[in-house]
Amino acid sequence: MTAGGTKSFAFDDPSLRRTCEACGASMHCAVGEALHDGRRHWHVEATCEDCGSGWINCGDDDPPPVVREALIAAYGWWTVRVGAESGGRGALLLKCVREVYGGSLAEARQRADALRASGVQGTQADAEILAGALGRAGFPAEIMSGSREGGAK
Repeated sequence: MTAGGTKSFAFDDPSLRRTCEACGASMHCAVGEALHDGRRHWHVEATCEDCGSGWINCGDDDPPPVVREALIAAYGWWTVRVGAESGGRGALLLKCVREVYGGSLAEARQRADALRASGVQGTQADAEILAGALGRAGFPAEIMSGSREGGAK
């Protein structure tokens, strides 16, 4: 984390280029997400390279699918794992997973099993949020970065 409890990640993504409504030229787009005090904030900025007009779209919590896909395309899948020694504290691990993701007990059990095996994948912010929650619950978590292959959150 940087000062003020904020951690930011941003990149330029040519696949998100748009056409400027003012002049018809190509707009340069940048996409990013940040964590501030444990909460995710995402943004998409576009600037026209010819006339200078622009826009920004932003929000909190889970980003729209196109933003999520762009983040993964740029940074790859981030993976969070916990050690096998967490097995004796399964109920606490399930509670922690449900606090982060919600969902049913069966879904939480699948994620908890994945955390102990190959890991749970997502964006960098997904990984930071999950690892933070696990750490606060007493589960040391390992974050691995940048795999271009992976699956859903």
